[in-house]
Amino acid sequence: MRVLIAEDEPKVREFLQLHFQAAGHEVEGTPSAQGIREHLRRQAPDVLLLDMWLQDSKDGFAVLEEARRLAPRTAIIIVTGIEEDTTRERALKLGALALLNKPIRLEELDALVASLSPPSRVS
Repeated sequence: MRVLIAEDEPKVREFLQLHFQAAGHEVEGTPSAQGIREHLRRQAPDVLLLDMWLQDSKDGFAVLEEARRLAPRTAIIIVTGIEEDTTRERALKLGALALLNKPIRLEELDALVASLSPPSRVS
């Protein structure tokens, strides 16, 4: 599965990249909304982990809407430190699969990503 991690905190982004690589996923990372645009135009990932606050954008909802337009089949999981119900409701209404609060619980994230994987075929 191809995963794009959009996170402006380098240590968090690197940690998540290593986590997904260890699980066998193809992973790329970006700290910016511009990086998301470039990745989505080049090759849409299966999953986008989207931090609501990126280097070049203070409006994560606008980034979410643009990502949804550029890559309608990509599953978008919002990752944020904002713990308001209105943020969750709006993100889901705009097409996010889920919203996870920081600090991220890897078990919850892994379960979400696993639910997107097609079942393995046994011959």
